[in-house]
Amino acid sequence: MGRNLIGLAAGLISAMFVIFLVEKMGHAIYPPPEGLDMSDPEIWKEHIATVPTGALVIVLLAYVIGSTAGGFIIGVIGGKYSKIFSLVLGAILLILGLINLIILPGHPVWFWILSLGLYIPFCYYGLVLSRKIPERNSGEIPN
Repeated sequence: MGRNLIGLAAGLISAMFVIFLVEKMGHAIYPPPEGLDMSDPEIWKEHIATVPTGALVIVLLAYVIGSTAGGFIIGVIGGKYSKIFSLVLGAILLILGLINLIILPGHPVWFWILSLGLYIPFCYYGLVLSRKIPERNSGEIPN
């Protein structure tokens, strides 16, 4: 159980870090306006309404890559119950994503649907990818 908890913590940190990095790279392509005050929900809502679709797609890509990375880390570090813990990580990221959508209003409905549907399957996919490492390849995903 200890390896799984360490894997979960490392997976969460890794997922959040990767999401942050990919979003930062997205800001290089679609820079936010100078002086954007993210603490004001109305200003944020106005900003989101003008953001190009490509910028939102990069954010979704960040969620996909980050969730996959987190699930992968759980698969590498975790033990017997890493499958369950990868799903727990997906649920944690889903909750954090929902909180983010509520705190920062104005995202289009399609973004809500896609973003909230990404975390759990891609955390699991990361776990599946970790099983493809030759020295860990037992041919099955443990419970």
